[in-house]
Amino acid sequence: MRERSFERVVRRLRSERVVQELSPLEDRHFVRHDVTIPFGSIDHVVCGPSGAFAIKTKTRRYLKSHLPLVRRRALWLSKRLDGHWVTPVVCVVNSDRSPFQHGRVWVVSASDLREWLEARRDRPVDPVFALRAL
Repeated sequence: MRERSFERVVRRLRSERVVQELSPLEDRHFVRHDVTIPFGSIDHVVCGPSGAFAIKTKTRRYLKSHLPLVRRRALWLSKRLDGHWVTPVVCVVNSDRSPFQHGRVWVVSASDLREWLEARRDRPVDPVFALRAL
């Protein structure tokens, strides 16, 4: 039972770090955290002038088995956004690697996340539309 409690604390701390990174985007983007979907949840959703993103948060590393899950959640979100492309992202909180793509999923450190999202030039998503869709 202690281990589950510890896991919840770790999950909450890594999520809070990403929430802090994303909060400055809220004036121009739709940002929502812990979005419940029929088969789990999306840790963070960001929609705005730089595109739409479904973000999974990991502490130190991710596993190859996480990639299809992140893609599946992005596909679900895409359907909610009338087929708009949603970029799947794994945010590794304790990483210093530059952003890279692995298995059609972007892997980005928490420290690079906000700048990386703002630099993307995907098709814009109206934040009000995203709010209504979710």
